[in-house]
Amino acid sequence: MPKCKVCSTIFQNINSLITHMRILHRAQDNDSFICGEPLCNRNFSSLRTYRQHLKVHVECVPINERNTTVDNSILATNLEVQCNDSNTNASIISQQINQQINDIENNLESTTFQNSFFDFADILKKNKLLFLCQIYNVNTFNRKDVDNIMNMVSNLLLKPLDMLKKFCVNLDSLSERDKFEFKKYFNEFENMFSNFESDYLRLKYLEQAGSFVPPTQLIIGQHLEKSDPIAKNYTAQFISLKAILQKFFALDNVLDDTLTYISSLEKKSGVSNIIQTKFWKDKISCYDAHDIVLPLFLYYDDFEAGNPLGSHAGVHKIGTIYFSIPCLPIYYRSQLENIFLTQLFHSSDLKSFGEAVMFSKLVDELNELKRQGIKVSTPQREVHLYFCMTLILGDNLGLNTILGFQQSFVANSFCRFCKCLRTETQSLFEENSSFLRNVQNYTADVAENNAYLTGVKYSTILNNVDSFHVTLNFSADLAHDIFEGVGVFIMSHLLYEFVLVDKFFDNDTLNHKIEYFNFNRNDNKPPVISLESIKKKILKMSASEMKCFILNFSLMMAHLIPEGNKHWNIYLLLRDVLHIALSLRVTPDQPIKLKSLIYELCFQFKDLFSVLLKPKFHFLTHYPTIMEKIGPLSQTNTLRYESKHRQLKLAANVISSRVNITRSLAIKHQLQLSLRFSSNTGFTNSINYSKSFKKYSSITDLYNKKFANHSNVSENLKMFEDNIIRVGRISTNSIAFQEGDIILIDFQDQPTFGKIRDIIINQSEKICFICELLHMLAPGKIDGAGEREAAIL
Repeated sequence: MPKCKVCSTIFQNINSLITHMRILHRAQDNDSFICGEPLCNRNFSSLRTYRQHLKVHVECVPINERNTTVDNSILATNLEVQCNDSNTNASIISQQINQQINDIENNLESTTFQNSFFDFADILKKNKLLFLCQIYNVNTFNRKDVDNIMNMVSNLLLKPLDMLKKFCVNLDSLSERDKFEFKKYFNEFENMFSNFESDYLRLKYLEQAGSFVPPTQLIIGQHLEKSDPIAKNYTAQFISLKAILQKFFALDNVLDDTLTYISSLEKKSGVSNIIQTKFWKDKISCYDAHDIVLPLFLYYDDFEAGNPLGSHAGVHKIGTIYFSIPCLPIYYRSQLENIFLTQLFHSSDLKSFGEAVMFSKLVDELNELKRQGIKVSTPQREVHLYFCMTLILGDNLGLNTILGFQQSFVANSFCRFCKCLRTETQSLFEENSSFLRNVQNYTADVAENNAYLTGVKYSTILNNVDSFHVTLNFSADLAHDIFEGVGVFIMSHLLYEFVLVDKFFDNDTLNHKIEYFNFNRNDNKPPVISLESIKKKILKMSASEMKCFILNFSLMMAHLIPEGNKHWNIYLLLRDVLHIALSLRVTPDQPIKLKSLIYELCFQFKDLFSVLLKPKFHFLTHYPTIMEKIGPLSQTNTLRYESKHRQLKLAANVISSRVNITRSLAIKHQLQLSLRFSSNTGFTNSINYSKSFKKYSSITDLYNKKFANHSNVSENLKMFEDNIIRVGRISTNSIAFQEGDIILIDFQDQPTFGKIRDIIINQSEKICFICELLHMLAPGKIDGAGEREAAIL
């Protein structure tokens, strides 16, 4: 019977021995092997020759003796049988084997180790994969740090483990089988990091495990150095959209939740997602009704990988392209983990080699996704998905760069939406439809090849993407057009008038209001404003801070402004424009109303301050058309994509080398993503609540103490189980609520508000707000009616 030379284990057949050696001893096909049969000890250079030799020993055993039953095909024994290749007495061997088998079967005790070994090995494999992904996921660890950590962990575990192994296997109370099983467990543990010994092996392991999608290095050009005659490559990093989408939609509930959300949109009035628009339906008209087609958004921007104020600023300016799926459920759409990286490159290389070389691979894959799609396998079914690239997002400079338009906004023709000249836009208050760009006049402008007159530098390769054209890229950038553009310009002029000219309030009063105003805890509180900034008409705020400042300025300062003030009317127009631009649902009348408000805002501001309108005022005039085409403008807001840069910037800060920095960053990003794929984490609801809470054994217990006389609350809370808790503050998906907050409960004929009295959570993490209803008496006046109602999330 075949015997393992390493651990002296006997098996019933050759296949069992070979499997044992592959799994337990990590044997490879080209390793050297020594025969384990007594007095043989022949050496073989490959597994194939060793297997052939073993057949000789098996043939020495009579056929009727070869299938002797041995528990689990594994024996721990010391057979002392003389075995030669040619002269072996088969009957003597048979008798000796039978005798020793009988002795072993009589003496071996049953054990539970063997039955659970494969479970142990599987758990160990999953946990070491998860551990590896978790340390790669830490932003402040570079891959060298991970290498050091793996070595330290290995040293920490293996030496004590070896001592424990020697102690356990030498216990007299253990049977031979138990000792063998102990060895298997210890060997599995000792070999846990055997394929993690280098960065290359770790990445290969993660890729084979299906959790790591490595970036592909694209050669986009070459250059010669004086000291080296061999040409060196300029490279960009590309990450397959197909591979990412396939793994993403295979995660738990991602596909089902997305399709459920899409179905729910059909029942809602108004437009809250681009897939409800005629613009989208025209793009997918080539598909059958039963095909599942999802939209894709691309985003382009640059960020500085080094110190933006240092001596090497701009040298490592990195161009990034992210993609997202705009039809994900609204609660998860803006989470950074659902925005994916697809390409990294040096911004200077885009200028040097052109977008035709840089984006050719991206265009090919986008077309493949639209024409062939992908197959996604979930535990329940296999689904064929198609993807259509719908819009390219970015700031105005980024979009003009990637789409082939003039990159200077003092150029004669700078607008990517229309052909109006710069001098015309400075006094234009609404969109002129006769000047809008279309495929025909764009083609003529490309042929004319005069960027100064037409604003078109070249025809971008992105026009080769199916169902996409740059003149149909209806993308609005709220963050840069309003929060860091028009909003800053208008508010700086208004504060100058209110503080220094009309003197309705002074700078100290303004800062006191900012400092002590009760801003929504989910907003970014604006900083105090210096008098010097007001004099220079410069407001230094981030986009989020400016948004908060504009929306709350009337609540802070309205009581100090006389009625009918013309400057105040401009602020009210700006606030109303912002309210509509930020709306999550678009009704048919909103684009018309927005057009009227923008006209009045531009006209009154130019008339009152006698200034020429800046380019960002002109971009506002296109907002009504964009809203009519794609729905809510908030879908194309770039703030969340810019937040994604932070992940790459943190990784760049801990990477000391700048040699091929794009590849280092791309690999780091994909390693962080591998944690999600390895743990099969779909959409996540992050719920955090205050540490101080009160438990209730049942809903009845809660009612008897607090709401005994409110039957409507009891009716709404029937879905809640026993063992609920009451908390004072809770945060769900980064939105915080606490007792005393006022929330919108309903919006039918008029809005219904509620003041949160209690926050309740059940075992399924369902959240319920017990609210005191507030009724509208008149615009701006609210009365508390004293009724309580349950608002359940």
